[in-house]
Amino acid sequence: MSLSLLEAAKAAGLSKSALLKAIKTGRMSATRDEVTGNYRVDPAELFRVYSPSDENQQVSGSVVTSNQVLEEQVRGLERQVHQLEGERNDLRQRLDTESEERRRLTMMLTDQRINSHQDKTIPRTLVFIAFLMAIVIGLGVWSILKGAA
Repeated sequence: MSLSLLEAAKAAGLSKSALLKAIKTGRMSATRDEVTGNYRVDPAELFRVYSPSDENQQVSGSVVTSNQVLEEQVRGLERQVHQLEGERNDLRQRLDTESEERRRLTMMLTDQRINSHQDKTIPRTLVFIAFLMAIVIGLGVWSILKGAA
C-alpha cells in the first residue's frame, strides 16, 4: 500500500513541497501513478528518510525540547555565575592581601626613616656636647695655667 504525496506529507508532518523536493533531489524514492501522474510513496521509504510524526506529539516534543534547551542554558549560566563569583572573591582576597602588605611595608619604611633620623641625631648631639665640654675644660685649664704663671 503506497501513500499519496498529501498522505505522506501528513504522516511525516511535512509539506507536500518538501516531500516533492526530496523526491526530485533523490533523497527519497517514489513512483508515479500511471493513470493520474501523481507520486505514490511507499511508507517504508517515507519513514526511512523521515520519522513518523503525530502533530500533537510533534508540538509537545518541540515544547519539551525547547524546555530542555532552556534548562541547559540556565544551568550553563548558573555555572558561569558561580565561576565569576569565585573569581571575584579571589580578586577581593588578593586585593585585601596586597593592601595589608602595602600597609605593612609602608609602616616598615616609616619606622626605618624615624630610626635612621634618630640614629643620626643622637651622635650629632653627643658630638656637640663633647665639643662644649672640651671648650669648658680647655678654658678651665687655660685659666689655671694663666693663674699659675
